[in-house]
Amino acid sequence: MSNAIANIENRIDKDVTGAIAVTEGGISFRNATEVMEYAKMMAVSGSAVPKHLRGQPGACLGIIDDAIRFGISPYALARKSYFVNDNLAYEAQVIAAVMLKLAPLSERPDVSYKGEGDTRQCVITGKFLDGKVQVYESPKFSKITPKNSPLWKSDPDQQLAYYSLRAFGRRHCPDVILGMYDIEEMAVARARDVTPEGTGLAARLSGGTNGFNAENVGATLDATDNSGAAKEPETDQSPNEAEAPASDFEDFPGDLPNADGDVIEAKREGRRAFHAGEPREAPDDFTDSEKTAWLMAWDAEADAMEAAAQ
Repeated sequence: MSNAIANIENRIDKDVTGAIAVTEGGISFRNATEVMEYAKMMAVSGSAVPKHLRGQPGACLGIIDDAIRFGISPYALARKSYFVNDNLAYEAQVIAAVMLKLAPLSERPDVSYKGEGDTRQCVITGKFLDGKVQVYESPKFSKITPKNSPLWKSDPDQQLAYYSLRAFGRRHCPDVILGMYDIEEMAVARARDVTPEGTGLAARLSGGTNGFNAENVGATLDATDNSGAAKEPETDQSPNEAEAPASDFEDFPGDLPNADGDVIEAKREGRRAFHAGEPREAPDDFTDSEKTAWLMAWDAEADAMEAAAQ
């Protein structure tokens, strides 16, 4: 047991935790003190919670808060959670479950499909308690990005249903899942460069300004870096072909869910595959959840590489 875990365990108030009610419906909290003490218990639960929650009572508190709001077991919710770019996220299955449990629907929504292959779509039809019927139609399969979950390959209709139930909820009853995001939504939310094309210095000076020649300005910019210093001579190896130094791998985004094996070498192999344009595949011995976390991490790595190359 690590010192951090031992310190948390020693601070658990057993009088408070002993008074927490356990009913047929699960744990029942009476006050914030019980919630906070239970968060400490979760943080020292070892394999009962994912690695990113062990020794983290604050993160466990966030899980418990969501669990109370949605009427779900904290431990069940924890096992479906992830950290993506330092934000708490869940599997798409969780949001679909919350939708089915709490949305003001008079009956379970109908899930149907149309089209095949890249044109496959999911249609969600929900009848609300006030009698209104709302319909959500997903984008075509080929238009949906990112597709990080292994289910997009192994069971695309199932993942398409999760995607569509989530989108139906965001559109027609956002109050139900407010503040809860799945790991693919977090991937899309990463900051990107939105500067319009054609607004560089050469482009801005090409409108006939006296004393400037767009062709000469462009050539000058090509020969210097942003600080005005001359660029280093180009080599035969393009940035996308050159292997990054080993130190880059120390800051790999996200924790790999499986700590066994040579992690650094695994990162190098994945980086080389990325530069070669090969598909990134998680190790075969990973579970579906672990593969999802692996692919999410490589998406973040790819974004960082693209940003550095610009």
